[in-house]
This record gives sequence, C-alpha cells and structure tokens, in this order.
Amino acid sequence: MQYIHSARWINQLKDSEHEIFLFDCLDMPIHEDLKWTKYTDNWSQRKLTYIKGEFWLEKNFPFLFSKIEPFLKVTASEKLKELIKQIKPDLVHSLEMQSESYPLIKVRKKIHFKWAYSCWGNDVFFYKDLDAHKFKINEVIALLDYCFLECERDKKLIKSINNTTKVLGTKFPGGGGYKINKYKTHSKPLKERKLIIIKGYEHKFGRALSVLKALEFIIDDIKSIDIYIYILLIKLLLKKYLSLMKNIT
Repeated sequence: MQYIHSARWINQLKDSEHEIFLFDCLDMPIHEDLKWTKYTDNWSQRKLTYIKGEFWLEKNFPFLFSKIEPFLKVTASEKLKELIKQIKPDLVHSLEMQSESYPLIKVRKKIHFKWAYSCWGNDVFFYKDLDAHKFKINEVIALLDYCFLECERDKKLIKSINNTTKVLGTKFPGGGGYKINKYKTHSKPLKERKLIIIKGYEHKFGRALSVLKALEFIIDDIKSIDIYIYILLIKLLLKKYLSLMKNIT
C-alpha cells in the first residue's frame, strides 16, 4: 500500500468510526498517510532458503510456480486466510485486480466473507482476453459481492461475466479523488504559467513519448517555458529528445 492512489481512497474512511485493517499482498512499505490504520507488514517470511532459479521460474512459468510457492514461503493467500479468520471483518475490500485480488480467490473459496473490489483503470479491460489472466478474472468476479468502477465501460464487462455482482457505480474512483480546495491555491491564469511538468510511462499502459512529440510541434511557442520531466522518464525519453528540446530542465 505504498501507492498514493491507495492512500487517497482509504483515507476517505478516516474518522468514519469503522475499524480499518490494512494488508498489502506485495508486502511493500506502508504509505505514511496510512499509518493510522491497523496494518500488517513484514509478513512475507521464507519457509525454505532461496533456491536459485525461483525468479526465472516465476517469470516464465507462473502457473507452475504458483503450485510450489506455498512450500517456499508464506503466500499472500495463506496470510490473508489467517487474518480474516482472526479479524472476522464485515467487509473485505481489494483495491486493484492482479496483485491484490487474485490471492483472495483461494481464501474466498474456503471462508465466506463479503467481498468488494475497486477496479483500477485497465484491470479487467486490458487483461480479460489474455490466457494468463482471463480465468482468474472470471473467478474473482464470480466471487464478488460488490464492485466499484471507474467507467461505465467496465460495468458492462463485469455484468457480462457475472450479472449478480452489485456494481456500486463510478462515483468512488480508485484514485480516491483530490483535495480541490487545497490545490486551487496554486492555480494561476494561463498567461502567468511558465512551467510544464511531464510524468508518464512508455510501455503497454503509457505513451509518454507522444507527449514529447506533441511538444516538438510547438517548440517555438514554448521557448520561454521550463519543462520538467520526472526522473523515472529521463533515461528513456531524454536520450532521444534532448537535442530537440534545449530548454528542458
């Protein structure tokens, strides 16, 4: 739960008089804004010492690795089963499909609990026809009680897989929203703006290079504007475009 999206969504429940228990299936560091919750961390303990080739097997043969993983280490499914039995929550809510919902399949088949899921972007739409994901997505949706979505497109997808899942609409996006009044104080008229900040990715979910290509077309119009690019993008993007955009900082 290191992502700001998770923090923003979960923080909507702060001071709601509900007990909030937090578990990250990836066992990543807890976000600073979520330390008010009752969270579980450092749970992913080894049962056997690391065996050379585990990472390669997981990457190339994930189905096979999933069968032997419980013998190597404590899995998210195993820990979730333990926690849900102990806590007996009124609702289990998973944010995101692939990392945070798949591990709940095994648990839900053994223990009954109310399950809500928040779809993040392309959780269903992008992965629904991929052989490695299609079956698991269908399993999750078949077991869900409630579903939060970010767009109407996904409502049709969810209902086509399991018409009994109660879709709670698109009013609670996975990102949790923004503190509009806080950010309004930083708003300036267009003529006073002298900075462009670019954050993005260049992979199956990102087209950051297209942003730079678009700026090329108006480079003469933005010579007086500073352009900042997030450090994660620099190696990939500046290598190709630094010579074209002399005013990038």
